[in-house]
Amino acid sequence: MEKRYSNEGGKKHWKHNGHNKNKHQNQQKEEKKVEEYDLPKIEYKIANCAYCGKPIEDMSCALGSKESGEPVHFDCVIEKITETEKIQNDEKITYIGQGRFGVVHFDNPQDLRHFQIRRIIEWESREEKKEWRQEIADSFSSIK
Repeated sequence: MEKRYSNEGGKKHWKHNGHNKNKHQNQQKEEKKVEEYDLPKIEYKIANCAYCGKPIEDMSCALGSKESGEPVHFDCVIEKITETEKIQNDEKITYIGQGRFGVVHFDNPQDLRHFQIRRIIEWESREEKKEWRQEIADSFSSIK
């Protein structure tokens, strides 16, 4: 086993194969630092999904239903789109941002960097502001 001596930051550390021998102690110190800077818990109302009726645990990931604008699970939206859109074997539904989904084609399914958006599905209007989403935004911006 190779042993090296280093003098980092004025303290002496023994290293074995490039790994700090006191790794566990350093992790404990880092964990303590994180605990000292805990952010306050953000609380907001939990709504039921307008499609499946189950509670939406993470409202920050919810989308508005196409019909009423009420909150729905992201996965329920994917399921709805899958029911209405004709998707080929080499296509996939992907969220592309700003309330839009794309029917995406990957030339090589193992390489997700190269793709072509074949169709864009406008799910949420960019102009329409949802009241329930504003409540979430307000709770995040009230953190000091």
